[in-house]
Amino acid sequence: MDNTFLKTINTSKKLLYIPTAMIGSFTYEECYAYLSGIIENLAPDLSIEMVDELEKLKNKDLFEYGGIYI
Repeated sequence: MDNTFLKTINTSKKLLYIPTAMIGSFTYEECYAYLSGIIENLAPDLSIEMVDELEKLKNKDLFEYGGIYI
């Protein structure tokens, strides 16, 4: 599924990672490490930006990202 997702996004832009679906199960650091491992194997040049609070998205221009991973 991750491979299919990465084939559909613009990898010349950053990937926005919002780990809110994992709240309570894992730390944000563990979530980032997990996703980084996937990206490293499938799209090693893709840059990841993690936002750990939804409030921080208020001032973001989502068009600057090639995709959003939740």
